[in-house]
Amino acid sequence: MAGGFGVGPIVQLYQALLTLPQPIEVVVVAGRNDKVRKELQEIACPPRHRAHILGFTTHVDELMAVADLVVSKPGGLTTSEALARGAPMVIVNPTPGQESRNSGLPAGERRRHQGQ
Repeated sequence: MAGGFGVGPIVQLYQALLTLPQPIEVVVVAGRNDKVRKELQEIACPPRHRAHILGFTTHVDELMAVADLVVSKPGGLTTSEALARGAPMVIVNPTPGQESRNSGLPAGERRRHQGQ
């Protein structure tokens, strides 16, 4: 996920995921960044994987409900949605301030917020 504005190393992360030897299904949300979305769509997906490239969507809750893993910057809304859904997160490139604090939330705190 790249947030509403589609920022961060989305293309590099996507390319790295496509090198995994085991089959995966990956959904990339590029937000409102049409340039990045089009760039992602031009990358060939190996036949062992399934890829879905999305622009801005209002279906983040549904996507997180079926996600095994969320790879994203730790923005406030994304982090809250992942916590609420219990979706594990791989955090990339937090910006100083709120995102740094969001990425430092201890696993125990995450479980407490999830009601476990």
